[in-house]
Amino acid sequence: MTSATLKIVLVIHNNASRKEAKKRCKAKKKQETREQLLKRTLNPSDTTHFVNWRRVKYEELDLYPTIPVDRHKKPTRPPTPQEIKSAYDQVETFHLFKTGRNIVQDPLDKESVIAFIDFIKFEDISSLPSPSIAVLGED
Repeated sequence: MTSATLKIVLVIHNNASRKEAKKRCKAKKKQETREQLLKRTLNPSDTTHFVNWRRVKYEELDLYPTIPVDRHKKPTRPPTPQEIKSAYDQVETFHLFKTGRNIVQDPLDKESVIAFIDFIKFEDISSLPSPSIAVLGED
């Protein structure tokens, strides 16, 4: 007598709908993390400003690599016009924060914030309480 065996093959497809579901789940988790960060650090009921989340990475940059420095890390000579132009061209590639509320998250620790940068129109400064204005002028 012969015995018959049944083979079951399980095939899992990584199709487009699964990838989209993963993307949605990841975006939802990121949004929840950001909301928790806002609740811990800022007034969560303040919806007057749109929050720009900024991703940064640390890169050491020497704008004038050809200028020698002394033992106190001071340059031994001023930069030449050509060196100034080269440094200016490097700085031109940077992204400037110009408006709104910008939150810079720590790339190494997603639960912490490096900086809150809030731009306020000059006309709106008079409506702020005076202690906030005093902070702007402190050294």
